[in-house]
Amino acid sequence: MNARIGVCAPVDRIESAARAGFDYIELNLNEVLNMDIDAYRAMADQMEKCDLYAEVVCGMLPDGMEIIGGGVSAQEIHRALDRSFETARALGAEIILLDCAASRKIPRGCDPAAAWRQMGNLIRIVQGHA
Repeated sequence: MNARIGVCAPVDRIESAARAGFDYIELNLNEVLNMDIDAYRAMADQMEKCDLYAEVVCGMLPDGMEIIGGGVSAQEIHRALDRSFETARALGAEIILLDCAASRKIPRGCDPAAAWRQMGNLIRIVQGHA
C-alpha cells in the first residue's frame, strides 16, 4: 500500500506543511475564493516552490449556505459549485469535500423526510458538476 499523508491547513502554512514532510495540503476553497489575483499567484508560486499541491480541497460550498430548509436556492448552489469546481480543477485537486456540517443540520420545524430529499437533490446537483 502506498499511503499518502496530507494535512488540512490554511494557505499561510504551505511551507510549514512541506517542511514537515506532508505529501499534499488540503486547502479550504472558501479561503482561496476570497483571495485577490496577486494572493492567488503568490499561493501558486509557494506551492510550486515547495512541491506541495492541493490534491484535496474542502469548503465545496460557501460558509453558511443553506442546503436544507426553506431558504434553499438551487440557482445559488449551482453558481457556488461552478466557482468551487473551477477553482478546484485549477488547483489540480482530485477530491472535493462537502464539509458544511452546520448547513447539513436539519433546521427546527423542518420535516426530516423533506430534509433528506433536499440532501438527495444536493447530491444530484453536485454529481452534475463533478
